[in-house]
Amino acid sequence: MGWNIKNPPGVRPAEQMRALFEKSIRSTPVFARNYTLGASMVSGEFRHYTNPETEAMWIGFAIGMRCADRLDRAALKGEQPAQPSGTERGEV
Repeated sequence: MGWNIKNPPGVRPAEQMRALFEKSIRSTPVFARNYTLGASMVSGEFRHYTNPETEAMWIGFAIGMRCADRLDRAALKGEQPAQPSGTERGEV
């Protein structure tokens, strides 16, 4: 069972992120050798990758893309993005 990545207004659509993810897997030889892109589809819609390692990479990629987009939007507005809890004390 995979994660259902939502597409709220104003965010990069999951399908666009998935296309970039798959392109990066196919164009990186070590990834192409070690991560399969077999997908589980339900009613013609992507649900998750059948390989657990690929699925984990996909979720991390999607989270990273959404985070990068959020930071980019804040920078374009001249805003300082909010820091995650604990970072003001040097914790990660």
